[in-house]
Amino acid sequence: MNSTNFKVPFSAMLSTLVAGLDVDVYYEEFEEKAKLIHHRIDAADLDKKAWLRSLALADYQNDKDLDAYIDANYSRLSYVYDDHGRVAGLAAIGTRFLPYDDFLGGTTVGGLMTGLHSRSGEHWIGVLEKAPGGAKRAGGEFCASEQILRDWVVSQVNGLNVAVTDFQTRFRLQLAMHFFKTDPKSVAVAFCVLDNKSSQTIVSLDVLVRLLAQGKKLLFVDSEFVSKKENEGHGDSYMNPSQVAALLKPDEILYNPLMNSGYLTYKLVNGVPVNDCGFIDCLYRMTDDMGYQMLFSYRNNYAKNNFGMNERALVMEVRKKTE
Repeated sequence: MNSTNFKVPFSAMLSTLVAGLDVDVYYEEFEEKAKLIHHRIDAADLDKKAWLRSLALADYQNDKDLDAYIDANYSRLSYVYDDHGRVAGLAAIGTRFLPYDDFLGGTTVGGLMTGLHSRSGEHWIGVLEKAPGGAKRAGGEFCASEQILRDWVVSQVNGLNVAVTDFQTRFRLQLAMHFFKTDPKSVAVAFCVLDNKSSQTIVSLDVLVRLLAQGKKLLFVDSEFVSKKENEGHGDSYMNPSQVAALLKPDEILYNPLMNSGYLTYKLVNGVPVNDCGFIDCLYRMTDDMGYQMLFSYRNNYAKNNFGMNERALVMEVRKKTE
């Protein structure tokens, strides 16, 4: 992950642990005066920027990019409520391109963080409350309903006013929207290697459909790490794109997953992807919207992943719809 260790005082870790509590928390160390380390999350005067910095341990990470991201995005934090009107989170959709271990997000059970380490703002920054998933308090289902979370996601995305050419933000949003079972087709993009001599580029789905309509074929390499059946599979990043790209024929394009996500899972039923808001489903529906039909086939043992396992490729072609 290329992460760097950093040290924090105990009071800072305690502040992170109680990030979702609806009461003030004070900490007294030895003979020192007790100090406020957490202001109740539902307080009208909550300093959201300070709260997010505390959650991310930003004062101790020494990361100027992280500081700049917090400055630019803390104002997007909004409360999420459950069906009874109780606070079920304070969060914003994550837009940081590759947010590995930035500690910006997390889940709580009863207001207490379910995990302090290996956290990121991959899908959201801030916290979302979950029901207890067992004695470990690891977290089960979100306390907010799926519909409430979808409405929150749509509101967040609409509030961003993302530029059409802001492909990196769109890449991040599609993963978050899929995670919250919200259709990302309108923002979805794809990292692709357009031929065996090119570096990767990022394109919107409509541009990708036009390339396929010109006679190109899109190759999506399946993963050996997820049970794959005849009509379903999953892509992952455990492959060397340049090595796989070397196998491309002149009329072929390689899809590069870039990072692992449930967004890369698909299932075909009678030649049609299940409507699961994943990449294959979004591309199929975009193809249909543009007046084309998509055909699927497989190439077995197409390439080896980084662990030497043979992977198959799902091949996608586009044809003009017949009357």
